[in-house]
Amino acid sequence: MSALQQTVAKLADNMDILIQKNVPTTSTSAHIQSHVATATELPSVSGQPVLAGASFVEVDLFSNNNNNNVSSINLENARSTYGYTAEALPFVETVHPSVKRNIQEGKDVNLASLLIPYYNCQSDSVPGGNQKPDVRLNTELSLPQFIQAFAVYKNIMCQVHPNRRPELDLYERDIIDMASRYGGRGFYEYHKSFSAQAAAHLRFHGVKIDWSVRNNRLFCSIFSNYKANCCSECGSTLHMSQFCPSQTYAVAGNTMEMYNKASRVTTTAGSFANRANSTKDLLGRTRVIHNGNEICNNFNTMRGCHASQCRHLHLCLVCKQTDHSKMNCQISKNWRGQGQKIPSLR
Repeated sequence: MSALQQTVAKLADNMDILIQKNVPTTSTSAHIQSHVATATELPSVSGQPVLAGASFVEVDLFSNNNNNNVSSINLENARSTYGYTAEALPFVETVHPSVKRNIQEGKDVNLASLLIPYYNCQSDSVPGGNQKPDVRLNTELSLPQFIQAFAVYKNIMCQVHPNRRPELDLYERDIIDMASRYGGRGFYEYHKSFSAQAAAHLRFHGVKIDWSVRNNRLFCSIFSNYKANCCSECGSTLHMSQFCPSQTYAVAGNTMEMYNKASRVTTTAGSFANRANSTKDLLGRTRVIHNGNEICNNFNTMRGCHASQCRHLHLCLVCKQTDHSKMNCQISKNWRGQGQKIPSLR
């Protein structure tokens, strides 16, 4: 019995020793944490060290100033052997802090600079104090490039002013509408002028401009000499030729064909993309321009033009008179009798 009691007492002493080894003291724990922090210290986006063992880390996504907006990123599942996995971290814009600061302060920012990773708007000088402008900033952005750059602009602005996102969305939609209706780069000229004026009002008068409302005076001054894109069939500016109500579609195999009910012409929908710049119409007939407008070839055939709203001129191709077509033109008949060559229509 005494031997059994001695064995139990020895086991109890061994358990106490094991428990004391697994529960370190406060000083030992602090020493271990300090050692781990020093060995696994990683740089963060804001330049401050990030501890690999931390579950949540404060990372400044927009400025080197920690007093600005800071978001908590959960790095619990992002830790790997040598750092953090990139796909587990949130997306970070590759924009220099000086450009971000200008955006958030409402200053005029060249959108082309947002397409250049980490472009520093304050380092355009060369040794000697001579200014050397970056020619990349003179790029006239296309519509896809504008959408890409303005998305970066919105994300940076809305981190500080989240209530401005609907306003900027409406502005972007208006710019896309300008580019779609008028073509060319007029939409980008409008943006550059509008952005500069908005920044000037904010800086000198303390007035914040509503970007969702179009500046009609600026719009008219830029687009007054632009011709609006219109449907090549009915002349409407509300839709493109591929979506004209006067067309019916039929699918034959893998090709979608478009049938013009007015002129009874069938063609593939893709051919309308190059039709505006072609010298031939859909039937291969020569397109004749008179006083800036195209003469209707259908009008000058035996069948005539049956379009309810034809946007072409109903003139004789030979004498340019409005009271008859080429088929009834006396000059055309005389040329035929004399064997002279006249404009041909198939």
